[in-house]
Amino acid sequence: MATLSPSQLLQELQALASNPPEIEITLRTKLAVAARSAFLSLEKPEDVVARVLLSQQVEGITVRIAIDLKLFSILKDGEKSFDQLVEATKASPVLLGRS
Repeated sequence: MATLSPSQLLQELQALASNPPEIEITLRTKLAVAARSAFLSLEKPEDVVARVLLSQQVEGITVRIAIDLKLFSILKDGEKSFDQLVEATKASPVLLGRS
């Protein structure tokens, strides 16, 4: 099997996207999974952040972070100072704080 250069692969993908073939569902699924995998492997960290922030509501992300940091468990017994939260979560003060 010949290996395509990135430029050749790009041309093939553009041709596929502009004129998708009539193929059975298993092959279509495999192509979609491979394309998604290639897309994710080419992303830079800043691309990931932008994609996540633009594809989900900020509130949902905030709740997920709070769950990951166990903030709800930490706060169930009452208010905590910022320093207490930093110590309890082991999170970076820069990332835990708000401007």
